[in-house]
Amino acid sequence: MNLKLLTLTAYLLAPLFTLSAADQPPVPRGGGADLVLLRDGKSDYQIVVPDKLATPALAECLSQAARLVQTAFKANGVDVAVVAEGQRDATKPTLFLGDTVFARQHGVEATKLKDWSYVQRVVGKDVILAGHDQACPLPMDPKTKHREGWDRVGTAKAVADFLRQFMGVRFLYPEIPLRT
Repeated sequence: MNLKLLTLTAYLLAPLFTLSAADQPPVPRGGGADLVLLRDGKSDYQIVVPDKLATPALAECLSQAARLVQTAFKANGVDVAVVAEGQRDATKPTLFLGDTVFARQHGVEATKLKDWSYVQRVVGKDVILAGHDQACPLPMDPKTKHREGWDRVGTAKAVADFLRQFMGVRFLYPEIPLRT
């Protein structure tokens, strides 16, 4: 699907979203204002990740989640920068990923979330996608360079669900080999 217009409808009483393509009007659900993420091959948005994360593994996971968002914009002909929070352009609307200062200032306490839970919230023209991000407590096997457990990255789930629900993205990874 080639989207010429991507609209996010934010509601004051609940942080719900509705995105639509140019050929489909936004779904009216009372009192919401349209938030346009991209139009006519242009976007003012930037993607922001926290300045610091607990582990390099979590930093890499968030970097890859940001890359997914960036790729969704790129598929629609728009280049969107990914920057650390301390380097963001405060004059631009932003997709905030993870436990950012901005998210905490707007009542999102990602560290208090459980398991794979996450929050998707619109604040003005900004979007917060933040989840429970926790490194696996198990040590890495020095031979295989793998852990028996998984890092829990609720922000990656928030991003994947946002892209799937509101940007029409579908995920296929046929080149990933199976591990035994």
